Amino acid sequence: MSSLKGPILALVDLDDSLFQSLGKCRSTDSLTPAALDRKGEPLSFMEGSQRLLWDLLAKAVVVPVTARNLSSLRRVSLKFKAGAIVSFGGLIVRPDGAIDQQWRDEISPKALRARDFLAEAWALTKSLIKVHRLAARVKIISDDSLDFFLVVKTAPAKLRELNFLRDELTQAYPNLGRIFLNGHNLSLLPNYLGKAKAVQYFIQRLWEPDGDERLVLGLGDSLADREFLALCDYILTPSRGQLAKLWP
Repeated sequence: MSSLKGPILALVDLDDSLFQSLGKCRSTDSLTPAALDRKGEPLSFMEGSQRLLWDLLAKAVVVPVTARNLSSLRRVSLKFKAGAIVSFGGLIVRPDGAIDQQWRDEISPKALRARDFLAEAWALTKSLIKVHRLAARVKIISDDSLDFFLVVKTAPAKLRELNFLRDELTQAYPNLGRIFLNGHNLSLLPNYLGKAKAVQYFIQRLWEPDGDERLVLGLGDSLADREFLALCDYILTPSRGQLAKLWP
């Protein structure tokens, strides 16, 4: 099994941490395209401070920890050479670029058991959107032939609709999943799924620090990042992010 060597490991969330959509940028000056849409057009951008942060992380082994699936990660312009944790921890990419089969074997039966739950939640959400004429769209995020989680998106001006859907899904499935609402995105994760579990595996199995000294840095902006950030020695979070807003 290939492994990473280096004393500093940087585990980084991507969207709204290292880059964001144009509408979330504080200024349109000096932006660097960082991710493309399916048509190959720039969709997300880095501001100057984010580029400096990216340069600062150059001395570390940098591993993205993202809700993006593999297809979406490939549309990110930043180059990650040390593997990746994708689909909210559903899959782990090893440093050699292959999917970590041991982690997939552990996740696969759990994902298969949760498939009916996700399909039912998708159908309920689709029905709610139609009946209440909501300006929202819903889909199940899959990766490597496995269904992992449900995502609902709406326009920034329609956040009340996401709050309504969150309440309905929470009432329908109080014990089967966890809901994360951040901006105009709602994610429903089966209980088994989470970034922290995959991060713990990555640290224990795929990273080999040189010598006795080691440092794990974590970058994330949302409540969905909080559990994996707690596994890090130091935490970085954007001042405009969801986590920062929790501070008094």
